[in-house]
Amino acid sequence: MKKFLAAFLTICLIVSSSVLVFPTFVGATDILTATDVNSLNQAIKDVPNGGTIIVDGDLVFSDSCTFSSGSSKTYTITGGSFDFTALTSSDGERGFVHVKDNVTFENTKFIFDPEKNDYIFANGYHLTIKETVVFEGAKVCFFGGVLNANCSSVTATLLSGSYTTINCATNSAHTISGDINVHVGGNAKVNDLLGNSGGCTIGGNVNILVDGNASASGVYGGGNGGTVKGDTYVHIGGNANAKIVYGGGSSGTIEGNTHVLVDGNANTACDAASHSSTYVVYGGGKANTVKGSTEVRFADNAKANYIYGGSSGAGSTIGKGSTAIITGGKAMSVYGGSNGADQGSNANVLFTGGEVEQVFGASIGAALTGDVSVKILGGKITRRIYGGCYNEYASLSWQTSNTVAGNITLTIGDNASITFDAKDAEGSKYSDMSIFARSRYKTASSNEITTIIFDGETAYNNYNGKLKAQDFAGQIMMSGVSAADTFHGLVYTVDTASKTITQTCKYHSDVSATATLGISDPDAKVSYTGKEILKGAEFTYSSDWIGDKLEIVYTNNIEVGTATASYAYCGNTISVNFEIVLSGDANGDGNINTKDIVSIRTYLASYDYNTQTASIEIHGGADANGDNVIDTNDLILLRQYIAYYDYETGKSTVVLGS
Repeated sequence: MKKFLAAFLTICLIVSSSVLVFPTFVGATDILTATDVNSLNQAIKDVPNGGTIIVDGDLVFSDSCTFSSGSSKTYTITGGSFDFTALTSSDGERGFVHVKDNVTFENTKFIFDPEKNDYIFANGYHLTIKETVVFEGAKVCFFGGVLNANCSSVTATLLSGSYTTINCATNSAHTISGDINVHVGGNAKVNDLLGNSGGCTIGGNVNILVDGNASASGVYGGGNGGTVKGDTYVHIGGNANAKIVYGGGSSGTIEGNTHVLVDGNANTACDAASHSSTYVVYGGGKANTVKGSTEVRFADNAKANYIYGGSSGAGSTIGKGSTAIITGGKAMSVYGGSNGADQGSNANVLFTGGEVEQVFGASIGAALTGDVSVKILGGKITRRIYGGCYNEYASLSWQTSNTVAGNITLTIGDNASITFDAKDAEGSKYSDMSIFARSRYKTASSNEITTIIFDGETAYNNYNGKLKAQDFAGQIMMSGVSAADTFHGLVYTVDTASKTITQTCKYHSDVSATATLGISDPDAKVSYTGKEILKGAEFTYSSDWIGDKLEIVYTNNIEVGTATASYAYCGNTISVNFEIVLSGDANGDGNINTKDIVSIRTYLASYDYNTQTASIEIHGGADANGDNVIDTNDLILLRQYIAYYDYETGKSTVVLGS
């Protein structure tokens, strides 16, 4: 018996070992090896989707190079080196590398001829070049699209390499029907990063991310000419350095809106106190048409010299206004408008954090027709604030006379810090330490209707006595100009019992406005969405309320249950509660099933339409369609929801709630 058991255990161990080894043997075909160009081409055809090709040796390409399996596979190529120096074209000036699969390159080297400017075309496939890829020789041009043809979309991740140009589109007047998504990070370096190219049409949005330790001399969300039918999104983050950034393009048209975000530790090489134009951020474009709006958001520890919410250069137009939002970081100048481009739309500056030397609500080197809003609600400004345009004053005379044709409102909040202590490189204080709601010019323009609002008693106490110029040179230069036409010093008191904020004014004793917090619709239920609910409460304002609406803060506003909407001022808080319900959950047990159908049927059967009451209570989730009425329509919708519910995905094709 003992001998039998020993033999049996030995057989089990052998079988067990075989089982452990067998999958490793089968899975080995996922990894193929190539030692020359021919074996690489064969490996690309044979490698399974998601597999890896290991290059053993130095591969030399002649004439042309195309990475293509013919079946749009996804795979990784690692190891060895790729010598592209012998690639040629009809003009003899460049070679072409074409990628026609979703390929990731890592742990390898690309060698280019330093006498040529070779091209890499991703052909609409997802090309990834990881940080472990070394570029040797000349810089190259990258194109996300197809050579001389249309494609559906572009996705690329470039984490290494030196590029003269990264063109997210293609080389000629063709169409990319969908979105562009390009990420430049790692240690990649590029002269010009273009979201589009001349004559090309982008049917969707352009999304560009520059992060890591990447660097770019110029980033153009709208590219160099052409048309973007959607929006552009440019994000400079991480430790990346991008010297000139445009949300729009250099010429061309953006039919949507442009968005620029600069955050993280972006532009670490920037001297943010310098007046040089080394690091400049524009929400719009350069001699570019933006039919929508332009916006810059500047945050965290980012740096720049100049920030413009608008565009640059004669011929630039913005259809729906420009905005600069500063929540952190450090810069020399912030302009809500444009640079050298007459703007025919509104401009806005919102400053809540960070540090800058000066803020201008409108433009420099150009006029602005529209309204301007400048809100200094936090952060630090060390020199001056002007609500309007900047005009140069040199050799005891004004060099320009640009103004705003419209309303200018400058709001200073309780958390603002205006220090009037900016110094030049030699340590001397600058002149023109000022607060004006109007343009910087010797006379007040009749076209500028200006207002200064101190939004809070602290703001009024700190800066009411520091309007206009605070230094002798500034006082001489702006001697004939008032700080604004109209002034408001707003003070707030809180009545927690009535949930009312009362607003009075230091300048106008007849002002006694109110804002009362309440539920938007007491009979309505807010439907659960799985996301933050930012509705359900509102302030009701008296007609004489001045300035901005009050900001409501929501808590416990995701899950089903009681949510709270509140407003706090100087240690006093008012709040209201409202219910978030799971639409279709008629019995309140947190589930949606046939029990809820029974609950609604029972409720409707007991409902008295004369008294508009029912003999039984029902949960607010019974209002399945979100129209604030519980009736047979809710019953029908709930039945459809359950009938089309997929228990594997946990979803129904029928949507409940408002």
